[in-house]
Amino acid sequence: MYANAAVDCADLPSAASDPKQVQQQLPGYLSASPQFGASLAWSGLTCAYWPVKASGEPHTIPAQGAAPILVVGTTRDPATPYAWAQALAAQLDSGALLSYNGDGHTAYARGSKCIDSAVNAYLLTTGPRPREPSASRPHRRTRVR
Repeated sequence: MYANAAVDCADLPSAASDPKQVQQQLPGYLSASPQFGASLAWSGLTCAYWPVKASGEPHTIPAQGAAPILVVGTTRDPATPYAWAQALAAQLDSGALLSYNGDGHTAYARGSKCIDSAVNAYLLTTGPRPREPSASRPHRRTRVR
């Protein structure tokens, strides 16, 4: 399993409850997206069998007693808005926000020494982590000729 399934299945109930229902819905998916329709239709079935039912409502998760949690947010992320990263870090009892001032979905391992070193330190040691929100400028890539 991957994290997206856990997030998606907690957010909304599955569009289909069993394979027979997916078969019935498949023409609509294929009409809307000939390239990805089948994959989207069948992948949605994961949530029908997910062990935790979707709430459909946003709620706060403070993660009381958790070890420090590093939240990395990209200011111009097209998939997960920066405001979501800010809100998550703020609601976590032990959350710290590391901000990347740049484009794209995700910031780690994309050329920013600031982001990479902070995330590596967090993952590989018990320290250091940002105590205050911090920001990293976009890494300038040089052309290889």
